[in-house]
Amino acid sequence: MDMITSSLEFVRLNWAVLVFLAGLVWGAIKLTINTNYVRHEDMLPLRNGLRETKSRLSHIENKVDNLPSSEEMSELKILMSELRGDNKAIVQSVKGLSHQVSLLVEKEIKK
Repeated sequence: MDMITSSLEFVRLNWAVLVFLAGLVWGAIKLTINTNYVRHEDMLPLRNGLRETKSRLSHIENKVDNLPSSEEMSELKILMSELRGDNKAIVQSVKGLSHQVSLLVEKEIKK
């Protein structure tokens, strides 16, 4: 009982110093926490930015998935070159027909 009384007497006499020390310890703990951990309010913009970036990345991945593969591109190049050849043959054929039509028209005009 004597020890409790002496402890209470010590607190009564030194309460200002004890409150100051408690505040100092609390401030040190709070400072340590703030320097090591991010506040929730500071994380919200980062989370929103991350969510937007994921959405944009998914959109780009979908577009890339729809692009033709290298094999398909090779096939397309081959088909394009075949079409060029076919077009040249058609142009020559049309030129020949055009010449024949003009000769026929000229013949009919002379009659």
